[in-house]
Amino acid sequence: MTSPAISVVVPMHNEQMVLPELLRRVGSVLSEMPGGPHEMIFVDDGSSDGTLQILEEAASGDTRISVIVFARNFGHQPALTAALDYVFGRCHRDSRRRSTGSSGIDSRAGGEIPGRI
Repeated sequence: MTSPAISVVVPMHNEQMVLPELLRRVGSVLSEMPGGPHEMIFVDDGSSDGTLQILEEAASGDTRISVIVFARNFGHQPALTAALDYVFGRCHRDSRRRSTGSSGIDSRAGGEIPGRI
């Protein structure tokens, strides 16, 4: 499989009410963007609602979606860090700015994308 061009990373905590619309919108935008495939990595940060079930169902029907599951809520920054450790996209926004210069854009080749992490 070709490495993803763009990686979208989204931490989630109890987002079942807005998640279906987010999936629809991000999926639609990525489908229209040239240079694919692209990927979406969602981190369920210890949700106690139906967020995980929605993410699992979405991942089973869309190979661009990967899901990382935390056993409890660790917070926004640890969720982003965990997701960025699994990014395969050649271009993604890295808020940690590790060896990417001032823009924070990391361009690197990745490997295979699992359907779920």
